[in-house]
Amino acid sequence: MLTTTIFTFDQIAILNTLESDRSADEELARRVFLFLSTRQVGDLRRLSVTARDGRVRLSGRVSSFYHRQLAVSFARKVAGVLTVDDQITVVAPSRKSRPTVRVSTDLLSRSA
Repeated sequence: MLTTTIFTFDQIAILNTLESDRSADEELARRVFLFLSTRQVGDLRRLSVTARDGRVRLSGRVSSFYHRQLAVSFARKVAGVLTVDDQITVVAPSRKSRPTVRVSTDLLSRSA
């Protein structure tokens, strides 16, 4: 059975406003994401960005508090951002990913 929904002009105006708000929010989130992803910090490319009415939420994981601060600072620089909700988690790199530094005992004995 085919059903038809009839909207009044006021309802259509409200729907259009909601749609434009949604697309404005999506556009703001996209601009913040692009700004973060073009920085020279790999961690920032993996963050999630959402926006609503100028409020931007950043979430995801970074490897240092410095990267977290950079993300928030960079997001605030994007036109249209009113506030930044920082939901970023700092996760220390695993021991496996850290470079191992070995000093040869020959070098140590030569310096003595």
